[in-house]
Amino acid sequence: MLMTLLMGLGGSAYAHGSDGAGDLPRGKRLRAISYINPDLGLPTANPSVDDDSSCESPDRDDRQRLSTATKDRNVHNDACLVRYGKRVSRPVAWISTGVGYISACPDPDDLRATGGQNGPETARTEDTDGDGFADECSQSAYEEANEEFHIRLNNFDDPGSQYVEFCLDRDGDGCDDVNKRVRDSISIKWLDN
Repeated sequence: MLMTLLMGLGGSAYAHGSDGAGDLPRGKRLRAISYINPDLGLPTANPSVDDDSSCESPDRDDRQRLSTATKDRNVHNDACLVRYGKRVSRPVAWISTGVGYISACPDPDDLRATGGQNGPETARTEDTDGDGFADECSQSAYEEANEEFHIRLNNFDDPGSQYVEFCLDRDGDGCDDVNKRVRDSISIKWLDN
């Protein structure tokens, strides 16, 4: 089988079948895949992101104008953990560096907004640099509805680059001690209005 090596920011990589179908990696080792969701048809749509960006065909780079008081231009970052070609649920972490911040880190099974109950899964954010905005997100599992992990990123003030690393986080202490194959990252170039 012809294999293509896809490189993510920071040197993370995974083997991907290049049959044009955009398959998930099929290996026995757990892999992390992070991508920018194009949010097609939504007010937060990202025209600089590939329309088919997904875990099967990740687009990891975005150019986005800063949000304003009247226009929210947040970026939707999704991710998967994959083993044997199937998505798996495990505890994960997201670490944001550079400009911008994590504006949403949803609880994977909180259904209160739709009249349901909050389940046993959890999500939490942390402001590690003391600027008043979240730069870390931990989630205990993926969202069952689509077997993916989700966050939103935003920036109102500072043009520049934002880097967001996603990783398996079994011990709840972030990505520093995690093997490259279970981490992946995206980047956003925030542009002045």
